[in-house]
Amino acid sequence: MCGLFLILQRNGPVHAQRAHDATRALRHRGPDGIGTADFHWNGAAMPGTGQVHGFIGHTRLSIQDPDQRSAQPFR
Repeated sequence: MCGLFLILQRNGPVHAQRAHDATRALRHRGPDGIGTADFHWNGAAMPGTGQVHGFIGHTRLSIQDPDQRSAQPFR
């Protein structure tokens, strides 16, 4: 099994250290790799949204394709 962590937060940045710690806590779900990405987008065109910040973390258990080209999250 792999592990996946996602957080979305409005109008303020995601606490980076806590997000990375949460992803590392999933290491037992996928000890063969770990990947993270943070992002944000401006939803000001939609009423009540403002800026949205996010973070995604993934741990990988390589069963089918142990090659590094299969590392996630894909970008």
